[in-house]
Amino acid sequence: TRTVYETDSQGRSVTRVETYQEMVTTYVGSEAFEYTRWEDVTEDRIDIDQRGVTRVQLTKSIFCGDERTQQLFDQQYEQFRDAHRHKDVHMSAGVAYDLPNFVEHLAATGDPDAKAPGWMSTCNFLLCTCAGFSFPYRWIFNKKTSKRQFNLVKKIYK
Repeated sequence: TRTVYETDSQGRSVTRVETYQEMVTTYVGSEAFEYTRWEDVTEDRIDIDQRGVTRVQLTKSIFCGDERTQQLFDQQYEQFRDAHRHKDVHMSAGVAYDLPNFVEHLAATGDPDAKAPGWMSTCNFLLCTCAGFSFPYRWIFNKKTSKRQFNLVKKIYK
């Protein structure tokens, strides 16, 4: 709560009281859901440009593969929420899906030797950056490469 003093266009003093709430995180907890096996049910395949470099943006979707797994997941989630509900007046909870070694961005080449073009070398990148040409390098990089999105879909089973 704070009091704000202002003067309006006619020179009169105006006072108003402002009250607001600010969210403060007082506790963060996590718990893993252990599963025994998983299945890759991704339908799409990445269409890699065969003549150049393809920038791939990866996303992930994880689902329970059967009703039993879904029930166990929901039960563990509710138990977690109930165990931590008393820690504060207001509580928010969510589910984070983590995959070991998952990366959100990668670059792929259609070259069987898996080599990127010479102009993309680390040395050329560093030279352009030190010379102040990072913007033109990035522009060329975006123009000379193609971009794809790919969603990885997994089903888990308990």
